[in-house]
Amino acid sequence: MDEGMYKVLKDLHLKEREFRAKADKIQATIKSLREVFGEQLSLPETEAVSVAPAVVTNVYRGKTLAEASVLYLKSAGTPQKTREIANALEAGGAQSSDMYRGVYNALDSSELVHQVEGKRWALREWESR
Repeated sequence: MDEGMYKVLKDLHLKEREFRAKADKIQATIKSLREVFGEQLSLPETEAVSVAPAVVTNVYRGKTLAEASVLYLKSAGTPQKTREIANALEAGGAQSSDMYRGVYNALDSSELVHQVEGKRWALREWESR
């Protein structure tokens, strides 16, 4: 991945984190208001928003699934589920006849990653954070 593309991905992930933090604050505010006003506050229930980290088209083309998975995790900055990684790699141009199985096997045999809570994959280098 070239320097410019890496900077774009990093910026997008920073904006995503800011968005998630704001969304969490809004949810907490709504919860507090409901606790104070009870049934008098009739706001519609909302669902949690899941925003996958952005993927640049063809960024993973020509890379092994192990290489692409590690690059994706670095750009995401947080642990991800196998399905999330597989979807991102496919969107980013990686190719496999069975993307999910290929990604799982690549991650399972890699010394650079490990599974953490919620069956998510994390980079081992994050352990020191």
